[in-house]
Amino acid sequence: CDGNPHSHKALTRTSQTDKKTPRTAILIGIHLCGTLSSVAVQIFQKVPLLSSLILSPCCMPRRRRKKDGGYKLLTLAKSLHQTPHQMWCWTLLYLLKSKLPGARTDMLHDSNLDTTKKTVPDKAKNVFIWALRGKV
Repeated sequence: CDGNPHSHKALTRTSQTDKKTPRTAILIGIHLCGTLSSVAVQIFQKVPLLSSLILSPCCMPRRRRKKDGGYKLLTLAKSLHQTPHQMWCWTLLYLLKSKLPGARTDMLHDSNLDTTKKTVPDKAKNVFIWALRGKV
């Protein structure tokens, strides 16, 4: 998919071409910048062929634009003593849980993952969010 939330239609059409052969797919998003992570959540929500989602968000949305969901991540992060990236990950997990109530979802923090950036280790962007549909 090209980041367009409507491009899921092509994937859905492809999955329906051969009804006799059951198919499944996994959506993996690594280092998704800005709102591309929320687009991955939307695609996972809209395409039943996708049985699982593995997401490792990178950057958070640059602005609080209404079309991007109006996230107030910096304000929330500061008030909750979290990093903005942590708030973005929690927001994405909440989006998954609210859009797919029957799916199993969770978030993992890999403390063994190294970063080349000069940051404090607990601020490294080493979070993985996953979702698994209840029925495939």
